[in-house]
Amino acid sequence: QVFSAGEFLSREGEQADKFYLLREGRVSLEVHSPQAGALRIPSSHPTLDVDLEAAYNAYTSVDLHGALQNPLGLAYVRLDHNPIAHVDIAGCVQITELDLRATALSAGEQDTLLATLDELGRARLGPGDPTPLVVDLQDNVSPSALGRAHAVSLASKGWTVRTSFWTEAP
Repeated sequence: QVFSAGEFLSREGEQADKFYLLREGRVSLEVHSPQAGALRIPSSHPTLDVDLEAAYNAYTSVDLHGALQNPLGLAYVRLDHNPIAHVDIAGCVQITELDLRATALSAGEQDTLLATLDELGRARLGPGDPTPLVVDLQDNVSPSALGRAHAVSLASKGWTVRTSFWTEAP
């Protein structure tokens, strides 16, 4: 079966009487009930793009360690407006957009997050590469000078890093 962009496979609350195997394209999971606690994504499809949207919930920690490992794929991770105090993105070379606006991340946690992204090495493939590389940390405390140094390094690789206090861009 072929679905058009924006078409829903299923809606929350409907009877789940079908199983879908994704052969190509992208699927987004939208959950509209308040979720809380820890969010753990152990793995993702090795060749497909990922759109993880968990904004406006009550998650306190996020563990993506080992997921999102397609270095040529796109991964949009939107976790804004959650009381998140810790995020683990070790090994997540697929992340291209990371929205952590209005969380509870301390300066030290943001520093670690920016250092991890910097060490992952994801960069634009060339001058014409349209891939958005964005980290949004607005409405949080400011990262320290160490975090800013990693943001400068990320900007040299094509990333835009936004905080409420400064922005580093290519």
